[in-house]
Amino acid sequence: MAMLYAAFPSKHEAEKICCELLSMRLIACANMFPCSSIYLWKRRMVHHHEYIALMKTTKSNAAKAKKAILELHSYDVPGVMELPAKGNKEYEDWVKKACR
Repeated sequence: MAMLYAAFPSKHEAEKICCELLSMRLIACANMFPCSSIYLWKRRMVHHHEYIALMKTTKSNAAKAKKAILELHSYDVPGVMELPAKGNKEYEDWVKKACR
C-alpha cells in the first residue's frame, strides 16, 4: 500500500483532482484538510492557504496516480510525495479492491 501527499491551492481543485483519480480507480480514498503553508518561491517567502490531500492507493497504482496529479495540477511545480503505508489487513484488502 502507498499514500500520496499533495498540496493544492484550493478545496475545489483538491476535490476535483481526487474525484478524477477515484473515477479512474487510481486511488481508493482521499482525506482533505486546510492548512497554512510557508515556502520560498522565486526568492520570496510566501504565506499561503492550501488544501492537503492524503490519498491511499496500491503500490502498483502509485506512479500512475502521481503522473495524473502532475498533469491535472495547476501549480508550476506541484509536489507529490509517495509514502509507503501499512494498514490493517482488512483496510489493505479494501484499498486493493477499490483500485481494480
